[in-house]
This record gives sequence, C-alpha cells and structure tokens, in this order.
Amino acid sequence: MLAGNGGSIKVDLRFFKDEERFRRVDGRLVGSVSMTCQRCLEPMTIAVETEFKLAIVWSEEDAQRLPSWLEPLIVGDELVNLADIVSEELILSLPFVSYHEPADCKQQVGFVSVDPAAVKAVVEDTKENPFQVLQNLKLDK
Repeated sequence: MLAGNGGSIKVDLRFFKDEERFRRVDGRLVGSVSMTCQRCLEPMTIAVETEFKLAIVWSEEDAQRLPSWLEPLIVGDELVNLADIVSEELILSLPFVSYHEPADCKQQVGFVSVDPAAVKAVVEDTKENPFQVLQNLKLDK
C-alpha cells in the first residue's frame, strides 16, 4: 500500500486493566507515510493520526460480550506480535485512495475545454439518418 519505506510513525501503547476488569491495549499512532497518488502515480506524503482501544480476549465468545466501543484483540493461546497490531491499525487508518491536491498534482484535473460546435459537426457527419431509406423509396415512385 505504501510507495516506499520513507516516513515515520510514533506509537504510544498503554496496557492496563480497566474499571470493568477488561485487559486493554489502548494506542495512538501519529506520523506520516508515503503513498502513491492515484491520478499521477507519483509518491505523496499522507499524515496519519489515529487512536484505538482494544480489549484482549481469548475467544470469539468473549469478543461478543465486549461493549461496542471496544474492539476485540483475540489472542487465544498464541503469543501476539505488537508490530502486527500496530501494522493493522496503521493500515486501517490509511485512506482507501490517495490524491494530491489538484494544484499539486502532475496530472491535469477536470475536463479539457473543447469547442461544442466542432464536436456537434463531427457527430452529425458520422451519424446516418435512419429515414434515408424511406426518402429513396419515395423518389423511386
């Protein structure tokens, strides 16, 4: 998804047990990454700032009992790699498509100015009259 390895992300993670006795991982990602502009296909810098609240659970059943404001982090019996958690949250925070601002983009944005009369003349020249056959029949009589 990224245009290169450039950019940096500052990650703050907090591990604790909240008032409702949920084991939690709250985090914040701030920084910038390089993505590809979908118009001109040149690299561009995207600012990233997101926060997440995860509750550590051991099964899908436990995840269904969580309040709606918490996302589940299902660990099961396996060890969890923190880099994977941060990567997933970073991917979720990126825009689906990225574009330069129109003034900054190397690709022209918008429509090209064309003379409407010239377009109409070309269309009329190539367009056949469906009643031309009837006119020929009338002339034959």
